[in-house]
Amino acid sequence: MKHPTLKLYRYTIPLRKPFHVAKGEISEREGFVLGDGHDIWSEIAPLPGFSSESTEDAGTFLTENAKRIHSAYRDRSLDQLLLDDAMQPELSRLPSVRFGLSMLSEQQKARTAEQPLYVYWKNLYYSPRSRRNRIVPVEGYVRCNALAGIMDIKSLHQLIRYRKECGFRTVKVKIPADPDDAFEIIQEICPAFPEMVFRFDANRAFSLSEAEHLFQQMQNAQTRGDLPGNIAYIEEPLADPDPGSLSQLQACGIPVAADESVRSPADIQQLESGNSVKQLIIKPMLFGSFPELETAFRSKLAVTISSSIETAIGRRLLAHIAVLYNMKGMIDHGLDTGSLLQMDFTSPESGPHIRLGNKTGLGFTPDSSHDWMVPVREF
Repeated sequence: MKHPTLKLYRYTIPLRKPFHVAKGEISEREGFVLGDGHDIWSEIAPLPGFSSESTEDAGTFLTENAKRIHSAYRDRSLDQLLLDDAMQPELSRLPSVRFGLSMLSEQQKARTAEQPLYVYWKNLYYSPRSRRNRIVPVEGYVRCNALAGIMDIKSLHQLIRYRKECGFRTVKVKIPADPDDAFEIIQEICPAFPEMVFRFDANRAFSLSEAEHLFQQMQNAQTRGDLPGNIAYIEEPLADPDPGSLSQLQACGIPVAADESVRSPADIQQLESGNSVKQLIIKPMLFGSFPELETAFRSKLAVTISSSIETAIGRRLLAHIAVLYNMKGMIDHGLDTGSLLQMDFTSPESGPHIRLGNKTGLGFTPDSSHDWMVPVREF
């Protein structure tokens, strides 16, 4: 049989609403898709305002190294390519490329094992080497948290009520940059929905003194019984975070989560050793290869896998990864972002869970004939 040939596509998809980032806003999502025509697909899509590299950086690397990438894919040596000393200077600056290429390699392994990707990983971690010579029962789905931006209290109540009716049990809520305004939102919605779990995202809005003020208000309210215990954490509260200041906040009794502060295995090690946070929010597209992601799995901290507004291909890859991290306990992950895109490879997968099924590898075959996908080249 003729060996599968990798093809590279570039996509441009408008967003339903502009997405606000630190340096402005983005109105469309751009990235690359790699596929071999035999049910192996991956995505490489830096997120403007968050990624360390641009879409053009990723595209330049992929086209300039097309022959080496195809050869490594054909020889099943992409893992070695990612560790090649000659490639390291460039690849070290391209986490999205490391992620996308490593996901091709992992799917090759899963296809050889004739298993869904998440089952292949589960069995790998429960191998005879770990003295657990058995197959682990797998539920085959991932729970997702709902998303809520900054809005007035009435609109926020309506949105949370609707998402609750849809079956969500966890909501991630953006909070404003003023600590008193943030506390007003927290003390309004947490008692109103005691059965829901809330994650509050500050997006690095506060100084240390402002964050301590907010945390003290929350702690006092909990002591009085005015605030129920349904707050999972405050995500990225500090404008200028460091392990010491994050540990100081943790002493206030409100859990802290890291998102933008987690971009490498070294970041994880530093946060864990400093007892700086309780939760890691990992965006694989911004983090790197699967071996790098394994460092988060081996940490003692809880891990939430979060989308960078990928297409259905990228989100499905993230869902497989999320199942792996759920070995530490069922966690709701940040993957409900498909509805932000005007078009996709599937109908919007909006809901409280994603089902992965039992098909080999990724689990679905995307249609590559869309007019918003432009073939770049065959490798």
